[in-house]
Amino acid sequence: MPPRPGKRSLWGTRFGFYLAAVGSAFGLGNLWRFPYVTVENGGGAFVLMYITFALIIGLPLLIGELMLGKISRRSVIAASRRLATDDEISRRPVPKGSLRAASWIWIGRFSVVCCLLILSYYAVISGWVLHFLAQFFIGQLGNGPFEVDKSLSILRESGVLQLALMSVHLLIALVIVAKGVQQGIERWVSFAMPVF
Repeated sequence: MPPRPGKRSLWGTRFGFYLAAVGSAFGLGNLWRFPYVTVENGGGAFVLMYITFALIIGLPLLIGELMLGKISRRSVIAASRRLATDDEISRRPVPKGSLRAASWIWIGRFSVVCCLLILSYYAVISGWVLHFLAQFFIGQLGNGPFEVDKSLSILRESGVLQLALMSVHLLIALVIVAKGVQQGIERWVSFAMPVF
């Protein structure tokens, strides 16, 4: 059952939150492109630099984002607005019309735009995954590279099929999110993260 309007749903377990956080932080790019990018950019030296920058840049951003979410318990736009105007969070009074207040609000909006851009990319790729999954289950995928190439060319040539598969993916995501945090997202990541 989805949460009542006005009442925020919370994570049921820390484990469910950790699975969702790892799944979103790890991302498809690390699974899909990382081996190729590593080979193209120097192997072990690239991995060392990647880990270094992930710890220096990524970890503080991740911690800051988690802290902002925990303190504000709001959406990213509402949290950035609260950060811009709330004395308890910012530790200094911030005039409402100041550049600093406007900057925080625009950072929140920019975060939403970035998420929408990432969603547009992942929705297409997830549609492709649904196509290959369906091909596999009905026995049409085959074992050789020729059969996979044929299936990929069918997918690439049909814009309508890609749009339909992307729509199916977005509908599945909408249903999961509409069920709320515990019954939707947490239940889904508890199943999907160990499987994939």
